[in-house]
Amino acid sequence: MTDIYKNKIFINGEYFNFDISLNKELVNKVEGVNENLTHSKGLFVNTICFHQLLMNYELKSNLFLERKCKKVRLKYIGFSTSYLFEIFKRDKIIIVKDHYYFINRIIHFLLIPTSLIKIIFYSILSIFYVFFKSLKQNNSLIFYGESLVLIHSNTALNKCMKFCISKNEKGTILYDSHKLKINKNYDNFTVIDLYKIVKSSHLIKVIPELLKSVFKQTKLIYKEFKQIFGVFSRFYVIFIYADRFFHSVYVSFVLDFFVKENVKKIKKIISGEKESRFAIIENNIINKFKIEGVCIPHGLEYNFKYPKPLFGNIFYATSENAKNSLEIMYQNIHFIFDETVLKNIYKVFGHKIQDKKIVFFTDSRNIKLDHFIISFLALEFNDIYVKLHPNDLKDNYSDIENINFVNSFNDSICDNIVLTRNSTVLLEGIYNNSTCISIILNTKDKFISNYLYPSLNNLGIIKIEKLEELKVLIKKMKKNEIIGLYN
Repeated sequence: MTDIYKNKIFINGEYFNFDISLNKELVNKVEGVNENLTHSKGLFVNTICFHQLLMNYELKSNLFLERKCKKVRLKYIGFSTSYLFEIFKRDKIIIVKDHYYFINRIIHFLLIPTSLIKIIFYSILSIFYVFFKSLKQNNSLIFYGESLVLIHSNTALNKCMKFCISKNEKGTILYDSHKLKINKNYDNFTVIDLYKIVKSSHLIKVIPELLKSVFKQTKLIYKEFKQIFGVFSRFYVIFIYADRFFHSVYVSFVLDFFVKENVKKIKKIISGEKESRFAIIENNIINKFKIEGVCIPHGLEYNFKYPKPLFGNIFYATSENAKNSLEIMYQNIHFIFDETVLKNIYKVFGHKIQDKKIVFFTDSRNIKLDHFIISFLALEFNDIYVKLHPNDLKDNYSDIENINFVNSFNDSICDNIVLTRNSTVLLEGIYNNSTCISIILNTKDKFISNYLYPSLNNLGIIKIEKLEELKVLIKKMKKNEIIGLYN
């Protein structure tokens, strides 16, 4: 008998996390399914195939197969059990029909109206939001320079602008103020809020078309994933992304509107998006208007072939390994590995000159594991510093004594002993004279480090799989630093 909890299963007195079954064969299997979605017009197809099909649905199915589960018993209630019921039916796994079974069966039928209600609610909310923003600000269609830089996150802003400055680009930054604020002026660039492009009078006229596009995205998910997910699972996917539909189609509309007005002036579009819904939107724009697209990835590339290609005609890879992997998967993109460009992007300035510190960077995707590592470090050393991921909170580590939180990324990444699990931070540390150590304690992190993130197979990154080994290594480093041998 196998007991199934939300994020793990219990077999013969032992717990297993679903992600222990992540492997190359599973990735290849999902990539095979992706081939049938290459002509999709959905904005969320890449996201769904990676985060839902690979990292959720097939991951669970694979674990049941590996552990030879024949009979299972649910131990939680939730919409996500729609995946499980389909897996059990497909793989002929017997499920115990207790109160968990019947309650989950009932709530699966609620997925359909709940998903539709969520779409309508967030669409109405978004309409008021964009309308209010268009009233509050002066509308502008003025384009300056030759390059249009599209920004949806602070990380992308930082990397794209460092690239632009190093290449002496001139142009316009079009940014999403719903996702970030830009309070800085950049030489040779004008900055425009995406929400100040369309006048409120025009917005009123196009709202019906935007709503039509929202439901078109809903229909595409339901139709295109018919051979992959059952009815309830498709509505579960729709439910997950329902709050992003209107925002996505609005961004698509505004970019099309802005580029159309300035198409004769725009020579290239630069973005930090790789495979997200925004990357798909931006690819649609450069293909429609025949404009060159340049990707400066804001994060590490995955060794995973998405249904829709990565953004751009030119893609600056974060490593030689990443370049080689991506060239095999995407033949129509020119991948470039340029160490000078990477140094310009990753090198930080204005940091304090200080003694070397041990700094652990959290990643927010597995807070429990980060907590475990930090607890160990705090017991072994009295000078541990923690740099939180933007999506992480101090409260998650409030019970750990003897740690110091640092706010400055620049001070944290430079000239220190940088510790994390799997993150771009490891590459950034290398380019800022830090000793970078990747802590790999479970099967998932090991697979991510050795396969899924090609750029982490860097000779400058030290990989540690046991905390006792980490303790010994850090002590040796600290000793060498004292006697003048370290770094």
